[in-house]
Amino acid sequence: MYKQALIDALAAKTELTKADSAKLLDALLETIVEKVSAGEPVVLVGFGTFKSAHRPQSVGRNPGTGEPLTIKETSLPKFAPGSTFKGAVAEAFHRRQVEKAAAERAEVEKAAKQAKTARAKKSDAADGKNKKKKEPSGN
Repeated sequence: MYKQALIDALAAKTELTKADSAKLLDALLETIVEKVSAGEPVVLVGFGTFKSAHRPQSVGRNPGTGEPLTIKETSLPKFAPGSTFKGAVAEAFHRRQVEKAAAERAEVEKAAKQAKTARAKKSDAADGKNKKKKEPSGN
């Protein structure tokens, strides 16, 4: 989902205009970026935590030459999903797996039924030919 689709969904769920939903989303994202950039975690209970993670200086290697190089220390944004969010994603995955298995089962049953019908038609056609061969000719 892209930003505009998220704005549309917010507008539909909150009865806000799309313009107000866009302002709300922009303000939310701006606030998260400001707080995390300042080193303050943003905790949305059940959804997750946005935080800043420090990565210390390290030594790496240039993949082309193998020469050692220094990787500078930095701070990176991290997101840790909350239990409610993780549970919802896992439940949706499980539901899709069950639906997929049911659809596959239905497809196999349909194919088996079609094959059985085709065999029956072929058998009936063969029986019809055999009856014609067995009938005595009018001579």
